[in-house]
Amino acid sequence: MKKNLLALLILMVVTFGVKGAYSSGGPNNPPIANAEITGQVNDNATGESLAGVIVAIEGTDQTTYTDLDGNFKFKGMLPGKYNLVFSYISYNKSLVENLDITESEKEIIEVKLQETK
Repeated sequence: MKKNLLALLILMVVTFGVKGAYSSGGPNNPPIANAEITGQVNDNATGESLAGVIVAIEGTDQTTYTDLDGNFKFKGMLPGKYNLVFSYISYNKSLVENLDITESEKEIIEVKLQETK
């Protein structure tokens, strides 16, 4: 009897543990934050990559900068819609709206900033 109860308990733990690990969300299983937004920022006129551009997710405190090759990355994103704001000295601000990110997706965008005249 004790062996049967132990086997049943192990089966229940394994079954519910596997279900939770692969769930895409719900009231008891929140969505997994493993989506990414990556991209590159270039000068609109020359096509050269821009290093040090501020990339911010609107409405949050999440901010990053482009690297020497103009690349940026946000990791660990929850599924949802995001607006990205790009700011750089001597360039017009740029807004990329309504990026619809789904679970496990890697969204790749290219942004071209226009120099201020």
